[in-house]
Amino acid sequence: MAESLYRQLCDASPDGIVVTDDRGRIVRVNRRAEVMFGYDAGGLDGLSIEGLLPTRYRAVHERHRGHFMANASSRPMGTGMSLIGQRRDGSEFPIEVGLSPLAGGRAAAFVRDLSPTRRGREAFKHARYQEVVRRYTQEAFTTPDLEQVVQRTPELLVAAFDCDASELFMLSRDRREFRVRAAFGLPPDVAAEPAANDLRTLTGFVAASGTPLVVEDLQADPRWRDEPLTRVAGHRSALAVPLQLRDQTVGVLTVRSREVMRVSHDEVSLLTAVAHLLTVVLERQQGEERLAQGQKLEALGQLTGGVAHDFNNILTVVLGNLQLLDDLLQGEPRALKYAANAARAAQRGADLTRKLLTFARKQPLAPKAVPVAEFLRGWSDLLARTFGESIQLAIRADDPDLVLLTDPGLLETALLNLALNARDAMPHGGRLTVQAEAVSVAVDDPLDARELKPGPYVLISVTDTGHGMDAQVLRHVFEPFFTTKDGRGSGLGLAMVYGFVKQTGGGVAVYSEPGHGSTFKLYLPRAQPTAAATAAAAVSRPLGHERVLVVEDDADVRLLATIFLEATGYTVVEVADAAQALALLRDDPGFDLVFSDVVLPGGTSGAQLAQQALRQVPGLRVLLASGYPRDALSGLDGDVDRIALLTKPYSRDDLARAVRMALDA
Repeated sequence: MAESLYRQLCDASPDGIVVTDDRGRIVRVNRRAEVMFGYDAGGLDGLSIEGLLPTRYRAVHERHRGHFMANASSRPMGTGMSLIGQRRDGSEFPIEVGLSPLAGGRAAAFVRDLSPTRRGREAFKHARYQEVVRRYTQEAFTTPDLEQVVQRTPELLVAAFDCDASELFMLSRDRREFRVRAAFGLPPDVAAEPAANDLRTLTGFVAASGTPLVVEDLQADPRWRDEPLTRVAGHRSALAVPLQLRDQTVGVLTVRSREVMRVSHDEVSLLTAVAHLLTVVLERQQGEERLAQGQKLEALGQLTGGVAHDFNNILTVVLGNLQLLDDLLQGEPRALKYAANAARAAQRGADLTRKLLTFARKQPLAPKAVPVAEFLRGWSDLLARTFGESIQLAIRADDPDLVLLTDPGLLETALLNLALNARDAMPHGGRLTVQAEAVSVAVDDPLDARELKPGPYVLISVTDTGHGMDAQVLRHVFEPFFTTKDGRGSGLGLAMVYGFVKQTGGGVAVYSEPGHGSTFKLYLPRAQPTAAATAAAAVSRPLGHERVLVVEDDADVRLLATIFLEATGYTVVEVADAAQALALLRDDPGFDLVFSDVVLPGGTSGAQLAQQALRQVPGLRVLLASGYPRDALSGLDGDVDRIALLTKPYSRDDLARAVRMALDA
């Protein structure tokens, strides 16, 4: 009788009753629970209580259940847990749960279906929006292709809001207009149309205010009724939120509908949460693109450095033999003319090789303290005469205490390359602005400076109003031999700029969009205003009489060096590698100087040979030749003051002066 009455009471309850054992298995239910979850009589017996929840909530619920059983106390309906239930057919619905502990580790759950109530519908919507954010977060941080995440965002929002269209607008670099980066539900011609960044456009208004905007009736609002998205696409209502990066608006994310949208705090919170996550994705994407580009340029630098080394050996032989021909062809004007033409061509090859070495960051620098304002004034005078009147030149560098620590010759060449590129981008005239300012780079600075070590820099910005570059060109702009000038350029100008700036310990960034010009930013180390410039005095070609040991594996280069030195008065012995040189020095320590290439066969470099030879022969001097002397002495721990450096390719006079200076130092 008691059991029958108990069953009648349970089945009469308007709420579902589910009793579980200490493992969370269902041991008893009333009929209301079976109907609520879509099961036949007895269909719930033995199932796990987590089986009544969507898969995404089960692990969390299992932890909550364990905590409840360890700290058991009754939780009446209305103060218990609000959840999402899952019926047998997979459909979901909002529920509210009250809990009571029972003897023997059992627990009773009292479940109420909130679907018919407004509070239930709000809870269900809130839970659904939370799930959208959870899934988007997971996709944003696990999908390898971040552009895929960006492009899928509008489609995800259309589904979440059950609306007609969604757009991601990004501000252009000059902040004058918005362009659609990703969209779903828009006609292609409308999506391709940029929107002005001013208060008369919805996106401009949101960007200026920095806060979300809800418009329930676009067509009734005179501010937005004439916008293309309202007029052409026929949208009635919109919700827009700003994308902000370090307190600056960089874009706007919107959803639109042809019906009136009833927007609550939940909708605004959902779109704002997605916008925050999207900003993280965009920033991470920029960082990964810059990293990949930097790694590619590093690999290209290693390749070009090796190629340039071989070129230097070849050009040394070509130029040297042409100099020797000059002596033999005196009185033969036609032959001398041909030799001079060949020498000029070889010299152009040497100039290209120097640019390759600059890109590879192996070109020797002569850093000096350079007052920026004074330097730019002198440089601009030369540039103004070159440009003529069609291009307006503006120099903004008024701080007399702004001083760079850099190689002034290479800096002038780098800026000239940028200026000539700007001129070519403005065939019908325009404006070129060069601005210098002191900046301090910190760890959390913008992406274009994030690769730099923290500290003081001079930022030189070169901005033109030319035709600009698209994303495809920007990805390759610093690569050697890449050019858009239809064969009119070598493609080494910007590669040289990149290598020079990086070698000085700085950084370079470029911003450009088709039709909106380009800006190159050069971050260069700042020096103290009191730093002094240094200069080396030139000497004429001197004669000598000392004994010189020439070490060079390239037979042609070795022969040329021997001829040059013997013609200047030196006694020369030549060998091909470091092992032969050291053996000869052991047997005959009477040499005054070792002249060696840095790159030698057999595993011993010229620098290592120099160190061993100096220890072996007191008073010996060493002159090393290399296409990139900056790296020649790396790894040496002593005797560096007895080692001199000579850059390849070298002339007869260059070699004579370097040998004399090394011996007399």
